[in-house]
Amino acid sequence: GMRPEIVNRFSNILDYNPIFLDVAIKIGKKIFEKRKEDIKKHHGVEIVFENSYIERQIQNNYNEESSKKNGARGIQRIVEQAFNKLIEHEEILLRKKEGTKITVSENKRKKEILVEIEMKNKEKSQFTIKEESMTQEEKFKAVLESMKELQTQASMVLNAQMINTEPKRKM
Repeated sequence: GMRPEIVNRFSNILDYNPIFLDVAIKIGKKIFEKRKEDIKKHHGVEIVFENSYIERQIQNNYNEESSKKNGARGIQRIVEQAFNKLIEHEEILLRKKEGTKITVSENKRKKEILVEIEMKNKEKSQFTIKEESMTQEEKFKAVLESMKELQTQASMVLNAQMINTEPKRKM
């Protein structure tokens, strides 16, 4: 394929065909697998994800419209964010040693990520990470509402300033 800097230049000019959710999930699973292999190769840590976890991460954060501009890079970002949220958790950082197996599943009802860590010496620990309850679309709508509210407030302030600072005519 082409080098990333060339692709980036084209993506600023051309729109990609949209990537539909089912295809995005397949791409996301491949990216998850590649990332897992990299972690195993470089750190000796095995990570096992339930398919439902991967699918939900993509479903909750994927935007088909943005795929026209970003192609598969948007899916890559979703995967990286999911990994980072997990890998940067202090429980995992403390136990991320060669021979460790980390199993990730989810409790959809409680909106939690369930993590089980099994050390090389068979010592086990479990913990949960709370999931954000808003989807990407809900976050976007909330940001838009906040922006509209700020715009309204700014307009009110500007109008008040204009009324109070009208030039006085000399006679």
